[in-house]
This record gives sequence, structure tokens and C-alpha cells, in this order.
Amino acid sequence: MPDRAISRLRTFFALVSLLVAVCVAGLALAEPSLAIRTTKLPLADVDRPYAALIEVFDDTGDLLWRVDGQLPPGLQLDRWSGELHGTPRQVGEFSFTIGVEDAVGRADSRLFELQVLDYIRNIEELPPTPPPTPRSSTRQGDSLRSLSTLATPTALSQNASTTGPDLSGLLDILDSTPEGDWVRVNLNFYQDVWAPSELQPLKGLTVSSPSKIIGAWSSFAWDSKRGDLLIYGGGHANSTGNDMYRWRGTTRMWERASVPSEIFILDPLRDILTAIDGVDAAPASAHTYDNNVYLPIFDRFLTFGGAAADNGGPYMREDLTSSTGLRKTGPYLFNPEPAAADRVGGTTGSHVQRVAPHPEITGGEMWENRDAYGYFPGSTAIPNSYISGATGYAEENGKDVVYVSARFGGTAADLYKVTFTDINAPELDQWEKVGRAWNGGSRQGAGAYDPARNIFVRSTGGLFVYWDLSSPSAANKDVLFTPDDPSGEFDTSLMSLYGLDYDARDGTFVMWGGGGTVWVLEPPEVLGPTGWTLVKQTAPQSAVPADGVGTGVLGKWKYVAQLDAFIALQDHYLGNIWLYKPFGWQRPGGGQPLDSDGDGMSDAFENAYGL
Repeated sequence: MPDRAISRLRTFFALVSLLVAVCVAGLALAEPSLAIRTTKLPLADVDRPYAALIEVFDDTGDLLWRVDGQLPPGLQLDRWSGELHGTPRQVGEFSFTIGVEDAVGRADSRLFELQVLDYIRNIEELPPTPPPTPRSSTRQGDSLRSLSTLATPTALSQNASTTGPDLSGLLDILDSTPEGDWVRVNLNFYQDVWAPSELQPLKGLTVSSPSKIIGAWSSFAWDSKRGDLLIYGGGHANSTGNDMYRWRGTTRMWERASVPSEIFILDPLRDILTAIDGVDAAPASAHTYDNNVYLPIFDRFLTFGGAAADNGGPYMREDLTSSTGLRKTGPYLFNPEPAAADRVGGTTGSHVQRVAPHPEITGGEMWENRDAYGYFPGSTAIPNSYISGATGYAEENGKDVVYVSARFGGTAADLYKVTFTDINAPELDQWEKVGRAWNGGSRQGAGAYDPARNIFVRSTGGLFVYWDLSSPSAANKDVLFTPDDPSGEFDTSLMSLYGLDYDARDGTFVMWGGGGTVWVLEPPEVLGPTGWTLVKQTAPQSAVPADGVGTGVLGKWKYVAQLDAFIALQDHYLGNIWLYKPFGWQRPGGGQPLDSDGDGMSDAFENAYGL
């Protein structure tokens, strides 16, 4: 090569090197970007104080905040601190953009949505609930215990395993309730039994509130062994408390089943939280959608979670072999037997001690992590996300089985089957993908399993789909159907707010979305995408639940075979328990209501109406 060419080549490489050096130096000197870290705002309650701090990455100096759009009336954004605070005065959903800029001109903005919830503010306006019915013995033919044996929780737990819960008081009330009507049955309120604020973990600027356990995209499970409604939830942006609560059908009273764990920030950049005693001792809180189920053979409450605190996704744990240092974990089981108001769900010492040590609180060790992602790494038969999930229970071959509609990738919700084989051996749990998302089912809704037809039905946004499980496989596509509505009144735009469950006696699916109106979804005689009918039930004559359902009913509407009735949970402060008596109701057990004076009117009816 000529010397001149070599010289030119050297000059070229020198210029390239100089350019690279300048670029690298420029990158080193460039200011890092300013970015809003907060992705979701906590729910607000009308006429109650609200505070949420908008956080940023790379906060190195003074910031100036602004808001574009309409904040809920009563709220304002502090332009210096980024705190959104005040007392909202209007119920509804509000969208607005919050922006931030620093002294050197770096800026960022993000669109937020804030939902302001309503609730019952005047307890005196509630319809009266029937008083407890005192009696010394049960009706002939019911095979149920006397309420006198239920004077203490200890007596309840001792008897539950041998004779089943005494729900005769609720059955007497249902006896006296017209078919197609509602009755409120809780004798105290949910807020009466909350863990006190000093035992609640912090959530941003405030202390976590158990109101979010009901209020934020939640579900309950019915413990058929004890006759208890069990609820756990909270979750992303709303509450870090993993406390459990129960409403007892035997006493009609709310109780606290555990105090919350103190939290540990496992990964501050990804907002990964765990219980302070570790992910195997207790779960983080989570939105649970329709993902809470009771397993009667295991005698355990099961949760798949959904949107966990505070990452908004699945439960996570540390994994140093992973490129991120993290991996998914769960689901979790909860043992109701050791549950108590003065116990934390995990180990002794894991309760919140921010104000005082509270040595009287002991560890109930109620939670167990099944850690499916650890036992079955890389499995394509385990969902990666339970956001907007839906579940249905079945007993198959003497084992607890749960069908769960959830996401593996993207937002499409496939159908999975989990068989729980041995309570002491999570490695024997069997996970299968039995249905494929095909018709766009990816949005919020609820689901139920029909063992007679062997189908799983769910609502998803404004759509209905079902999976025929006679030929389960990963390729088994869901079937879209649009039921006939003779009334012409069902609003599909609100369907994502409804709860849905299977009526085992009637063989139908029943839906409720607030207020007094109930809808019955009747399958066709020959299973297929046509011939489904959605029947509006006759308007009730009694008092009914409030219309508002906040973030949705979802899993707060369940059929209870022990009552042949539906239970609805409403209001995130009061926790009102409503029973809906379906048409064609049949009293389980075949007994007759107690009529002490022989006048043809049951004692429950006479007590309710002062006769």
C-alpha cells in the first residue's frame, strides 16, 4: 500500500477515534433524565382526607410541579413538593396529567387516573338487620348445633370439624325472606375490627387502611367448614397491609383473623415489597380481583394475588441466579384454624412495631407459600400474571381443583387447572393449561365453573366466553357467546363491574353489579355459542344494597350451597353482608324454622318485625 494511502487511513481512524471520544465525553457530561416514578395513584374516598406523593427518579434539586386537566374537586397539587392532597368532594373517575421540571430544564409528565369512591356515610339510613335468634336447641331435621355451643371462637373451632357450622340463624332469616329479595345480616361492621393504625404498615405518606382490602379490586372466599367469609387484599398503590378478616355466619359478626406484617422493601427501584420475615412466611398485599378461593379438602384459603404491593404485578422473591435478581413466587395458602385478632399471619415478631413493640402479638404462622415458580421453573402451564383473573372451584377425584383464567404473556387470559394433591408437598401440585384465549378476553370480570356441563364461564370487559373442558388442552379455544336479553336492559358497558357465580342447585350462572337487580344467565340445552339467555329477575320488594360498586363486585358475590343463597359484600368501611334469596329456594337440611309459640310465624320473622 502506498505511503499516502496509509497516511490517509491513519488520519481516518484518528478522526473516528476522536469522534468516539467526543461522544463518550458528551454522554458523560450529559444530564441524566428526570422521570416520574409513580405509576398509579391510590383510590380516594369522597369527603375523606387524601394525600399521595408523586415521586421521581434522579431528583437532584428543586422541582416545580404542575397539573393539566381537572383534578377531583377538593384536591390540589402542591407545586413545590409534588404532593396531591385535600378532601375530594365528588365521586367519579378523573384523568389529568402531572408534570415536573427542575432548575436545569429537565422535565417529565405522566397521565394519571384517580377514582373517588362513595361509601355509606350515615349508618342510621341502613335497613335494619334481623336480630340474633336466641334458642336452646336446633330444629328437628336440620342436623345443626345449638347456638349456645358457639359462645366462644374456641367452641366454634372444636365443633366445626365434626358437625359443620351452625348456619341455622341465617336459614331462619332466609325462611322469612321472600324469594327474589335481599336481607342485610351483619350485626357489626368491618371497620369495628380493623387492626389499629399503629399496627398497620406505612403506605407512602399515610398508614395503610383496611378499607382498601375490600375497596381495591377484591374478592372473598367462603370457608364452608366454619361458615366464614374470608377476605385479604389491598395491594398496588393502595395498602401494604396483608391482614386477614372474616365475617362469621354462625355469629353474624366481623372479626379480625390476623394483624398485618411489617413490610420490607426488597427492591426499591422496582417497588418490590415482602413481609419482613420473608416471602415464605407471608405474602405481600395484592389486588385479588376474582382470585381468592377456599379449598375444603385442604381446609385452606387460597390466593393467587394479582397486582401486588407495590410493583403492581405478581408476588416476587429474590433469586440471585436470575438476570434481574428476582423471580415470581406464590400462590399462597392461609390456615384459618390458628387465626386470631392478636396474631400476625407470619412468624412471631413480624408485626408492625413502629410505635411500640406489642409483645402480646404472636405469630400464627398461618400462611404457606406454594412457590410454584420455584418447584416448576420455566413451566408454560403456570400463568405469569393474575391481573383481572377469575377462578372456579371443583372437587375432582377427592382433590381440591381450581380453574383460573389468567395471563401467561401479554394481556390474553388463558385457562389453567391446578390440582392440589398433598398439603405438605407443593412439589406435587399439578398445573395444566386447559384452555386458550381466542376471542379477546383480557379485561376485568369474574368467572365460575359448572361441573354438570364441565365448562368454565367468565365475563371479560363487555364479553362472555366459556371453555368446554370435555377436551382440555393448551389449544382448547374459548367460545364467545352473546346471550339473548328479553328485557333489553342489560348494559354490557358495565359488565366488567359485575360478580358472577354458579348456582349449583339451579344449574345457572347468576350475576350482580350493585343495587337490587340480579341477572340469571341460562345456558342452552345443547352447549354452544347460541341459545344463552340473560334473564332479569323480578324487582325485589325489600331494601337492597347500594348501587355503587367502586372498582367492581368481581369476587365479592358467591353462591353458598349451605344456604342455597348468594352472599354479597358491599361498602369498604362497613362491610355490609347481604343475602340474596333466589327463586325456587330450598332450605338445606330439610328442617323447618323454629316457631316457639306455634302461631305459624317463625321466631326469626317475629323478631325481625317485633311481633
